[in-house]
Amino acid sequence: MGIDRTIDGGPKAGTREFAALVLASRPDLAEQVSPAQRAVLELLLTSLSEPEIASVLGRSKHTIHDHTKSIYQTLKVKSRVGLVLLFAQLPVAQSV
Repeated sequence: MGIDRTIDGGPKAGTREFAALVLASRPDLAEQVSPAQRAVLELLLTSLSEPEIASVLGRSKHTIHDHTKSIYQTLKVKSRVGLVLLFAQLPVAQSV
């Protein structure tokens, strides 16, 4: 068992694997942003800073910041905390 795992073997919060699972659990939100923004969004759900995200994705820190602002605007949040809380909420059931 690696250090990026919980005692029960699941992915540890703050890891990229955990962020991918969180993102996949809310396709209703993930589908609202572009593929490039989705890559940034996945990393925003980890503990990486914007400069670290830029390094991982091979983009400039300015591009990452612009994507972050667009993600926040699209998903109607004002901070990373708001983003995490949004993904933690259960989706509202759609009426038929």
